[in-house]
Amino acid sequence: MIYLNLAFDHELSLGGVTSSYEQNLFDPTRQILDLAGDLSVPVTFFTDVLCGIRFREWDSSGFSDSYEAQLQDAARRGHDVQLHLHPHWIDSTFGGGRFVPADRYALHDFRAEAPPNDIDGIVSRGVEFLDDVIRPVDASYRCRAFRAGGLVIEPSQEEIFVALRRQGIRFDSSSRSWSPILMSFKIFESCGCCKSINPWSRSEIKVCSCDGRM
Repeated sequence: MIYLNLAFDHELSLGGVTSSYEQNLFDPTRQILDLAGDLSVPVTFFTDVLCGIRFREWDSSGFSDSYEAQLQDAARRGHDVQLHLHPHWIDSTFGGGRFVPADRYALHDFRAEAPPNDIDGIVSRGVEFLDDVIRPVDASYRCRAFRAGGLVIEPSQEEIFVALRRQGIRFDSSSRSWSPILMSFKIFESCGCCKSINPWSRSEIKVCSCDGRM
């Protein structure tokens, strides 16, 4: 028997929004939600929480309110919302109704930062944000899965997994079975370690040595 976990990244375009937030994110997501409802298929949204956190500061009425409402709508419809981290939002700027993405894309780039912008602090803030948004509509909600921005989890995977474990996150959905994965800003090897299932239970040592422990 084949089990499928349909998962989507829920995020604004990295290069900036050329049209509107509605066209770029909210309407496509709404179409996925409607189709999933028609088919009675649950899905998981890995949502870019640092985007949500920054827009609470920058533009609550223009983006953040609608963003959080869409996450709550997904939860009400029986879908899952989990942690997706694009750390470039920490350094990004906003002005004239537009955001300008910064160029530190990986959690590894923040390993030497002071709290709360270190790896542990970023993960903790992301989980707290999801709890704050989702639990008012689903009191049983738990953040238990993670996907790294750009799928980049190495070379600081040990620190990242410690931070995830501290927050009760059990599953990683960052690496893939193809190797290597080429991105415009990173090249990394996933070593084919997840040929049978993804996400898999996190190894505490290396992303390339998944040990099957829960």
